[in-house]
Amino acid sequence: MYSAILTVHSYLRYAVLGLVLLVLLRYAAALLSGRPWNDGDEGIGRWMIRVWDLQFLLGLVLYFLSPIVQFGFANFGEAMGDSQVRQFLVEHPVLNLLAIGVLHAGWIRARKAGGGRGRMLRALLFIAVAAALVAVSIPWEGRPLLRTTIAPPQLY
Repeated sequence: MYSAILTVHSYLRYAVLGLVLLVLLRYAAALLSGRPWNDGDEGIGRWMIRVWDLQFLLGLVLYFLSPIVQFGFANFGEAMGDSQVRQFLVEHPVLNLLAIGVLHAGWIRARKAGGGRGRMLRALLFIAVAAALVAVSIPWEGRPLLRTTIAPPQLY
């Protein structure tokens, strides 16, 4: 089950990334052209949030199933000294929780701004901040194209 959820979580990130980029570009283009908020903006924004929420939910399930996290809780002091284990145990989940909070708070603030330029600007800014938080939380060392080390974290 862990492997299946991890695989879905790994591939769903591309859907999240694609939707975030699409929404950011759409909202930025609307701001630059002066186009008002419309149903298409609402719809694509809601889909982006749904897919992002699903990604977060899968990540939360993985958090409690992960052998790395289980090791980290069993050896907390040692885990905090290992940057890769600490990344999965604390940094990645906390920053993603913060990102989801920023995303939802921003969406609510944007909806309360009405249908004009303020709504588009607020949505754009909050989505960009949430995306930046996620980018900071990603364990880049473990990415095949970007890794600096090849060895997986040592689980004692």
